[in-house]
Amino acid sequence: MAVSQPRSWTTGQRFLADACVVTVPHDVLLKMAPKGMTDINGPLEGLRHIKTSPITGVHFWLDRKVMTVPFLSLLDHTVQWVFNKSALYASDETPARLRI
Repeated sequence: MAVSQPRSWTTGQRFLADACVVTVPHDVLLKMAPKGMTDINGPLEGLRHIKTSPITGVHFWLDRKVMTVPFLSLLDHTVQWVFNKSALYASDETPARLRI
């Protein structure tokens, strides 16, 4: 984010930065940012348009191996990743354990 003029935060201290790393969820930042930053045409207006969805993990314990690779990435699917937990963390004798 490029800021063309200094902004004042809750401490009252002013700073000018070429970039900023924020470690709060975007909806929290919307409430924290100074007025004008998240308004229409403000530098952080895009935060209002971010869509979210919950992350769900499904674990399967199988009686045989069904994958040989440690993980798969699936494009354009509801399921985005499949992790072969047996390949990542266990020995060859362990039955298959997948996390989707």
